[in-house]
Amino acid sequence: MGLPGGSLWLGGRLEVLGQFGRGARSNMGQLGSGLRGSLRVLGTNWGCPGAVLALKRGSLCAPLPRLSAVLRLPLHRLCPRPPHALGSHRAMTASLGPKPLVAVGQVTSTPDKEQNFNSCSALVRAAAQRGACIVFLPEGFDYIGRDSAQTLSLAESLDGELMARYCALARDCGVWLSLGGFHERRADWSSTQRIYNCHVLLDPTGEPPPSPVPLRSPVVHPSLSLLAGRMAATYRKTHLCDVELEGRVTMKESSFTNPGTEIVPPVSTPAGMLGLSICYDLRFPEISLALRHAGAEILTYPSAFTFPTGSAHWEVLLRARAIETQCYVVAAAQTGQNHESRVSYGHTLVADPWGTVVAQCSDGPGLCYAEIDLEYLRRVRREIPVHSHRRADLYGTVGLQAALSDP
Repeated sequence: MGLPGGSLWLGGRLEVLGQFGRGARSNMGQLGSGLRGSLRVLGTNWGCPGAVLALKRGSLCAPLPRLSAVLRLPLHRLCPRPPHALGSHRAMTASLGPKPLVAVGQVTSTPDKEQNFNSCSALVRAAAQRGACIVFLPEGFDYIGRDSAQTLSLAESLDGELMARYCALARDCGVWLSLGGFHERRADWSSTQRIYNCHVLLDPTGEPPPSPVPLRSPVVHPSLSLLAGRMAATYRKTHLCDVELEGRVTMKESSFTNPGTEIVPPVSTPAGMLGLSICYDLRFPEISLALRHAGAEILTYPSAFTFPTGSAHWEVLLRARAIETQCYVVAAAQTGQNHESRVSYGHTLVADPWGTVVAQCSDGPGLCYAEIDLEYLRRVRREIPVHSHRRADLYGTVGLQAALSDP
């Protein structure tokens, strides 16, 4: 495809929104043989000598009267060579070969587990047909209960029927599955009557996972042996969401959930080294920095944010985690009316190591896609080597010397 007025070089993906029609033109020139509508550039760092105006993520060049098609194109299809000196940070990447494609799901879970599985499995199959190597599903992909009693009653163990169905789905589709926020009953259920919020990573190959080295303790991961070779990792949410926004949101996750006790080491996947977290963990940079130190290249935050917290904090927190760790950040989200007393924020997205949002879902259930460019990640880390600049010898010692020297 040609773009009159200059070549376009963007780091990320170009999403064309609009109607198909013969001979139509966009604000930035004619796109092939008749694509009419507007352009949304998922990424803010770009160079285009003949551009009409700069586009930030989510902005549109022109009014969009009706959406009838969404087309996402790899950027090397638009511009085979980057411009020489356009001042675009993202233009520096030179790796134009095939890159791993990940799919990130946005769903509206309800208390109906069968309906939820049907919805999620349809997204997984669609992503597999598109060529994704990993599909990410959000917290509560299995169900979202109306209250704590229903939430507890619907929970299953990792060797139960529902997880077996997801293992079969991963194998049948040939994709890895990141299942964030499974309501898990463990061996202590009979004594505690509490569950765990468990992020499960499934490997479709059937090969046994390597033995992990825990980040903070020598505790063995017993659940890794379940479902022989198909469960690559499990992480149990360590930060539980107990918040009260007066007159708006009250949540007390600790009233029915046990916290996890360890950070799980990053797992080698077809897209890169994947670090596991869940939702409220996003507010604690310590866990993301620990995962980065352990080798993570992709951080994932499957979530179910509410509207008050999501609209204020969701994107800024995700981009901050991407910038400070120089990792890709993948965040699958719940959206819409889960039941009569809960609405989720949505806005599933992927941010790159520069902090640019390179993919994002619109309203409603669906998928967004992003390519994981590890050469770009490595270059970002080389040019701004914050990891090697960290002063671990100082952090956590504020005021300590003064306190020791006091008589």
